[in-house]
Amino acid sequence: MPTAVIQRAPAPAPSRGPGCPAGGNPDQVTKICRPPGCWSTRCEADPRVVTRGTAALVVRFHVTSSCGGPVQGALVVRDRHAVQPVRDPARGADRPDGWATLVFRRLQGFPVSGRQQLIAVFVRARKPGESVLGGISSRRLVSIPVRLG
Repeated sequence: MPTAVIQRAPAPAPSRGPGCPAGGNPDQVTKICRPPGCWSTRCEADPRVVTRGTAALVVRFHVTSSCGGPVQGALVVRDRHAVQPVRDPARGADRPDGWATLVFRRLQGFPVSGRQQLIAVFVRARKPGESVLGGISSRRLVSIPVRLG
C-alpha cells in the first residue's frame, strides 16, 4: 500500500525578539513588554517657523518601537518642565500608523523676549499604566524656530 505524500514542514515564524508581540504593523503598545522601547523617530511642525502671528502650532510625532514598526496606543504628552509661551495640549494617543498630533495654542506673553529664537518642546511617548521612569517610554526634545522680524 502506498504511503502519503510527504509535505515540507511550514517555516517557523520569524522571531521579533524578546518582548515584541507577534504580528505587528502596528504594534499595540499594551502588548509590548520590556526590553523593547518606544521612540519618537520623526516630528513635523506646522508652521515650520513660528512668527508673531502664529496662533496655533501643530506638532506631529511618529512613534515606533525597537520591534520594528509603528506603535499604536502610546500616550504622547508634553512634559511640563519647561515654561513656554504656549498652552499645554491634551494628551494624544497615537494612530495605527504611529503618528500622534499635539496642538499648542499661543498664550499672552509670546514672545517671551524680542530676541526669542525657538520654542522647545519636551515630549514623552509611553505605555499607559507603567512607571514614567521605569516603564516603556522615551523622551525627545524638539525645537521649533521662531522668527519675529
